[in-house]
Amino acid sequence: MTDDPLPPATGRPPTPRPASGDARPQSTSGRRADLDLELLARPELRAVRLLLEYLKPELSFLDQGVRNTVVVFGGTRLLDPETAQARLDALDPDDAVGRRRAGAALERSRY
Repeated sequence: MTDDPLPPATGRPPTPRPASGDARPQSTSGRRADLDLELLARPELRAVRLLLEYLKPELSFLDQGVRNTVVVFGGTRLLDPETAQARLDALDPDDAVGRRRAGAALERSRY
């Protein structure tokens, strides 16, 4: 026996079986909350689901001894220099906006 009044859930929740010939929906009120997927899917429990999404990797990091992480948001798409030059060359000489953007893309392509 364990001191934990709520031991960790294991496996899938039991599926209630209707009595033969009984078409009424089966109650989930007797099911443990952490095993009740219908309950967890309710809009009112969105905060709980978000907390679980945060805690799952956090606990994994702790288990693996990770003490610090870096999160990078955003990103960019860089072209290779040849493609950037070809796009700049293909533009109409009178397209100032397009040429400015293509020139900036060519400048960034060195990275």
